[in-house]
Amino acid sequence: MGMSKKKSAAKNVKRKRQAGASSDGFASVSASASASVKRDSSNFVPFGGGILRGKDTCLVIGDGDFSFSWCIARQYRKCRFSANHLVCTSYDGVDAATKKYGNVATECIQRLKESGFCVQHDVDGTNISAAFPSRKFHNIIFNFPHVGAQRVHENRALLRDFFASARKRLHPGGKVLVTIKICPPYNGWNIEENAARSHLILTNVVSFDAALYYRLGYRHRTTKADAVKLQNVRDSKTFVFQKDPRFDVAV
Repeated sequence: MGMSKKKSAAKNVKRKRQAGASSDGFASVSASASASVKRDSSNFVPFGGGILRGKDTCLVIGDGDFSFSWCIARQYRKCRFSANHLVCTSYDGVDAATKKYGNVATECIQRLKESGFCVQHDVDGTNISAAFPSRKFHNIIFNFPHVGAQRVHENRALLRDFFASARKRLHPGGKVLVTIKICPPYNGWNIEENAARSHLILTNVVSFDAALYYRLGYRHRTTKADAVKLQNVRDSKTFVFQKDPRFDVAV
């Protein structure tokens, strides 16, 4: 993976970024979100509300123990979608992921591979093109991004750089789905504003049905294994962004 060289401050942020399952999510929809934005009650993202279609490709960014990816993979099999349309990634290398998250990570990775799904490690969510220089996706999913520290400016930078990276790897009409917790301090991370920097606009907000995912085997994991866990994932939403048609040109 690896990002292009930037200023030293940006490098420090990058070293801290764990583009994976995090201790928390980020901002709520800002007051600028219009009433016309769809609030969808079909909670099984990305399958609810017609977000994911049979021929769509899907990229999961920054999974921790791959339990979320395995939930999606199980639904792919149920819907008889092609396994090669789902790509599951972690920021950590395979050794770091299995050491940090233990048997759950080992088992989920094994199940995904045995079922024919693509698993790739060392993928930086702020530089997706380094891992996928030519491939584009219909859906790019990032759950609970977090740099591993409660530093607002660093988490804002993570979001800004992720959206810029994701846009380059998005098919026309594709969607970027980010699940976040909707309370302070995360409502200071400016999710909409950071998406707008890359000409992505909010088109849908879906409740994150934690109970459903937990029944399917999902477990929330933190960027740092010893970090304080989210106490109430139920208070999270998935925000769906698409390219602003005014700027939807090839990149």
